[in-house]
Amino acid sequence: MKKDKPANDVRTWGEKIAAYRRQSKMTQMELSLRTGITRDQISRLERGKSQPKLETIILIEKALNIPGWSFIEESIREAAQYKGQQNEEKSKIITHIMNELSRRNLTVDELQIIEKAILCMADSIHHV
Repeated sequence: MKKDKPANDVRTWGEKIAAYRRQSKMTQMELSLRTGITRDQISRLERGKSQPKLETIILIEKALNIPGWSFIEESIREAAQYKGQQNEEKSKIITHIMNELSRRNLTVDELQIIEKAILCMADSIHHV
């Protein structure tokens, strides 16, 4: 039996991939065929046994017909929804995202550009 996560817990990339895939009523095999990523690798991603590269996230977003950067924007929105904790939660989310991205084969310049984009998105979401 799965344990429920606390309301302010951040979903992992794998949990996001699985949720969007299920929402699209797609099996792991169908997602595999659309992305060229093996079904076993998709399973490993969803279970958190493997971390996706940014390119993999983009392939999956395209295959699921969801806008680019949806996973990152969703993480920032999750942080912004906690009244009274917004700045702390937003910081935790951004740190989480940057930690995830820093494991990728991205240059420091690419990471800095992404961080600036995330901060701009977080600010715009927070002010809405």
